[in-house]
Amino acid sequence: MLYPIWYYDVQVLLMVIAGLIFLILPVHSAALTIGIIALYLFLLGVISAISVVSDQSEMGWKFLICILGIMVSSVSLYYFFNNIFSFTQVFFLIFLTVISLFIGIVQVTRGFLHDDPVIRLIGVSTGAIGLVLIPSLYISEWWAPVVLGIILIIGGLVCYLLKKAWIEVREPVRYQYQDPDSNR
Repeated sequence: MLYPIWYYDVQVLLMVIAGLIFLILPVHSAALTIGIIALYLFLLGVISAISVVSDQSEMGWKFLICILGIMVSSVSLYYFFNNIFSFTQVFFLIFLTVISLFIGIVQVTRGFLHDDPVIRLIGVSTGAIGLVLIPSLYISEWWAPVVLGIILIIGGLVCYLLKKAWIEVREPVRYQYQDPDSNR
């Protein structure tokens, strides 16, 4: 697998938690949507940086995702702690869209290069965030958190099941049944 095993579990957990937050919170606003997505991308960057400690392969890509996550967090801090007009909100949604699509494309490409279907699916889910944000700029945004929540929950659960199946296929059988009569 491309990342350490714990990375996949943490990523799936992040996806499901973010999806549940989108579906459970009764008030859906652009600021809340932006905050949740910014936090999700920031945490994705943090776990990519932490994964370098246990697996030092492809450090460049992992640090790129980390830097993008830090960029998202710094821009989001500016966004939330200042009085921002709607123009900046649109700019920030476009920024999040581009970052989500870029991280999704990078993960899908790396998943194909290393034959890792779980990373491909994580990349598709992350890129789908960007694809949902684009029309939410122009259409009423009440549906965007619901769609994002469904994408993240389903994507996370499918990634978890796919990871389990992928590990079972890739790992050899550790214990084989041995007939007690065969030792004679």
